[in-house]
Amino acid sequence: MIAIKTVDYLLLEINSHLNFPKNEISVKDKRILLSLSKQVSQGNFLTENQANLLLKIFKENINFITSLDPDAENIIKSERWSREFRVIEKIRKIFLRHDDETKIAIQFTYDKRLKTKLADLSKKINGAITTVGSKEYHIAFTEKNIFAVVAEFFKDQFDIDEKILIFYQEIKEIAKTNKDYYNVFSLKDEKFKKLVEANVGSITLDNLLKLHDRKIRYGYNVHEKIHEISLINAIAQRKKSKIFINSQTTSFDDIIGCLQKLDRLPLLVIFDGHDAKSDRKSLEIIENSVNSGFVDNSIGIYFRYDKEADGDMFNKAISSLKYNRQLDPTTSIAGISNNKIPKFMIKSGWKPQTIISFTNNFRNNKSSTYFSDVDLIIFYGLKQPIHGNVDAFM
Repeated sequence: MIAIKTVDYLLLEINSHLNFPKNEISVKDKRILLSLSKQVSQGNFLTENQANLLLKIFKENINFITSLDPDAENIIKSERWSREFRVIEKIRKIFLRHDDETKIAIQFTYDKRLKTKLADLSKKINGAITTVGSKEYHIAFTEKNIFAVVAEFFKDQFDIDEKILIFYQEIKEIAKTNKDYYNVFSLKDEKFKKLVEANVGSITLDNLLKLHDRKIRYGYNVHEKIHEISLINAIAQRKKSKIFINSQTTSFDDIIGCLQKLDRLPLLVIFDGHDAKSDRKSLEIIENSVNSGFVDNSIGIYFRYDKEADGDMFNKAISSLKYNRQLDPTTSIAGISNNKIPKFMIKSGWKPQTIISFTNNFRNNKSSTYFSDVDLIIFYGLKQPIHGNVDAFM
């Protein structure tokens, strides 16, 4: 008895011919066929969408496929498969985390369109979006964020937590009145008001600077402006959590002075991690601030270079300066490499009030994800980062 060939068998059959330098198939189609072939050969069968894509590519390249198997046209027309199509579980949920109700969780299986909408959402919310695994994303649980999330995904068949939907409807009704219910000086929610007072201080004009500084973190509005031009006023009245400060025009000491007045220590410093010479200069900037009395020496720098890569004696400088103290709640400045966050830092629960990055590459990595809830991130250098959501004002 002759075994009937299936379309997926045909895919595996032509696989070895796809890398030949001379064939009629396009680079894009070749790449897709190689990917599908690898997937099937590893025991991970096709989904229905992948199968339809495979048939489409075969039909568009029928001359090439037939040159490899004369019976290819009949096999493709038969649309026979060796197995049932793989069904991907479709997850679409928006809910409050049971273990942390300060976070809204958005959960969905991969979908290019939803990923694009999530990227658009990042421009409309307070704070950043934190990625948790491959399917879940967290944002701060604030009124503005509730409204933005539900409005963005409401028509995409998400299972939305009833509590979040109730909040959303209430916010919609409030929005119709054109009243600013989140004006910090006229807060009606006593629970929220007490939270602000406990963490920011008195809700009075005497405390206007700090009220401005914390508005991104807590999601309230402050309409009263501070008109005097100064570095501290600019930092406090920033519109985004990420800002750029030019190292040629503003000293590190001045920034540290502002952070102290705003109660924004401890500080996390991000080093390049790949350039010992550059990192040695960044270390000197911190050293100069310590020598000037702007910060104490409760400093820990938690990465090192391999011997052969440390021609600028970065490791030795840390030892000489005694910037190798163990991380604890009294650490005023902690320094890490951009490309790696130490496990002990995560386990300790230590979190900074401010981040200063000496590199513009502090984004889309584990460190930036873990610290994405920090509401003041300063990029300090000569050139403004080219990636978005960074205000340049100094």
